[in-house]
Amino acid sequence: MDRQALILQEFGHRFRYYKNKRIVFYLREYDPMSIFQNYPDYNFIGLMDKYMDSGTAYGKEILSFERVLELQTDIIIIASDPVFYELIRSRIAGFCRNNGILLFTVDGTKLSGDSDAVYVESIYHHLHADQVKCQIDSASKIIFQIYDTLFTKKF
Repeated sequence: MDRQALILQEFGHRFRYYKNKRIVFYLREYDPMSIFQNYPDYNFIGLMDKYMDSGTAYGKEILSFERVLELQTDIIIIASDPVFYELIRSRIAGFCRNNGILLFTVDGTKLSGDSDAVYVESIYHHLHADQVKCQIDSASKIIFQIYDTLFTKKF
């Protein structure tokens, strides 16, 4: 199963408790239509993009930061290649923290709004070792965070 299929399969499971919350997707070269089509009962209220803050895309309004607040957004989901998660998180984490907006990646990872902490949980924690090995074998690239994945920090 490829990453996109896994994300689609897990989306409903990971976000089922938030389906009635006001959800915004922060996009970077990602097509959210399969999620919108497979989960029509979720409250997707709009999209964010670094380069645009008005108009429409994928049938949703493109939102500015001000509009995100006007619509009383509960959750922003970063929908991009995982390589960009930290870049986008660093760009919007303070905004989310200051306005009480939860921040997730499209694969269900809850992100921290703190500048020195990134990933809180991952969709892969519940998989059996054979399933993880299959994901690794089918990947064209594997990205590790040095801290909190390969090394730990003492508090």
